[in-house]
This record gives sequence, structure tokens and C-alpha cells, in this order.
Amino acid sequence: MTLRGAVFRYTLALEAAGFLLIIAIIWLDELLDLPRLLFGTPPTPLRPGEGLLESALALVVGAVVVTVTYRAFRRIEYLESLVVMCAWCRRVRAGDEWLAIEQFLERQHHAHTTHGICKYLRRGGIASALVIVRFVGSGQLGGVGRDGGF
Repeated sequence: MTLRGAVFRYTLALEAAGFLLIIAIIWLDELLDLPRLLFGTPPTPLRPGEGLLESALALVVGAVVVTVTYRAFRRIEYLESLVVMCAWCRRVRAGDEWLAIEQFLERQHHAHTTHGICKYLRRGGIASALVIVRFVGSGQLGGVGRDGGF
């Protein structure tokens, strides 16, 4: 489990525990008459219907809060999983630096790359491939040099 996942689960558990504590206090008040014990107020009769209604409302509010938190965490996870790629040179942002896709894959995913020819260039023939290689190598697109730099 990642640190992010642990924080995510801990936060949801803490929220749920908080609402369960509220429900426990509602029933303690109903059964023990807490205002009478704590503040010396006149005794109130036992009303289980009121405790049930308050518990149900606290449960509904708790479910809504936990659900909203869960969805917010999922959205944050999704947004953080996006890979930002330059539209022109296809470098990938990794923190404060921009890496060639090969470097990014190796650093982030420990994946090594190799090269091939895609089906679109195979269909168009080698002439199409040479045009693209010349265009990329010309610097107009920001071609990659031998050292992986631009």
C-alpha cells in the first residue's frame, strides 16, 4: 500500500469513526440523560423514537460526507495519474524537468524501450518514414539527438 493509499483509508476511517461517535453520544444522551448528569437540569423522559431519528439523520449525513470525500480522493488520484506531454516535442514533465519519453518510462516505470515501425508507416512505405525522420531530425519538431537531448 502506498502512503497516499494509507492516508486515503485513514481519512475515510476517521470520518466514519467520527459519525459513529456522534451516534453513540446520541444514544448515551437518550439512555443516561447527559444534560441532567452534567449540568443538573431537570430529568427528561426516555424517547427512543427521537434517538432513532437523530441516529438516522447522523448516519445519512455521515454517508454523504464519506462518499463526497471518497469521490474527491478518487478525482485527485486520477488527476495526479495524468502524464503531461509537450504537444510539440513529446517530452514528458516529471516534476520540474522535461524528459524524453524513453527516459521517463525508464525512470518512472523501470521500463526499457526499443524501436520498431508502426503499421501506418509500413502502409505508406519507407518513403513516408524517411520524410518523417528528416522532419524530426531537422529540428522543426525538436528531434531527439543521440544523447536523448534536444
